[in-house]
Amino acid sequence: MHTDGLAGYIGAIVKVFCLSRHLGCLFHHQQGVSRYVRKYLGGLKQPEAEEVKKKRKQVVQTKDPRTVIRRLKRLEADEAKHHWGIGSWLATTWKNLDRLLPALSGNKYATTTNKIGRFFRTFKRFYKTRGGFHSVLSDKRKLILFLVVYLLTQSQSFQAANMNAHFEPARIVHFFS
Repeated sequence: MHTDGLAGYIGAIVKVFCLSRHLGCLFHHQQGVSRYVRKYLGGLKQPEAEEVKKKRKQVVQTKDPRTVIRRLKRLEADEAKHHWGIGSWLATTWKNLDRLLPALSGNKYATTTNKIGRFFRTFKRFYKTRGGFHSVLSDKRKLILFLVVYLLTQSQSFQAANMNAHFEPARIVHFFS
């Protein structure tokens, strides 16, 4: 499960799905680097703060977990030499590394063979193609279009395209209420 790494999400997810594996998000990790520099490294001169920020962001700009570990170790050595004040950030990053490393792979989402996962992957493609929704009425119409097309195409792909079975319940549903 990918989240932005907020402790509230982690606690809530673990409560509901106790066996779930929490994965961090690289985008939010990188945002956190910028926030940390602004908030805690104000005492550094601007060029030095930018250098520290660049080095910290480069830690996860790779697809190889070994490179991340090597860069973190190098950053620890640089911190010991220059005393920038990023020791707490390094400790937190080491602690959360097991959640962050899976996000480096090209496959951002765990694959699933169940119908719910297939539905949401298809909806994500549809939403991206349609360019988002612009109003409540537009939302409803596009969602109805997606649901009808999805229902019919998935039924055909599973050799169960009995149109009467689909349109009989559809007559009961009030699409434009």
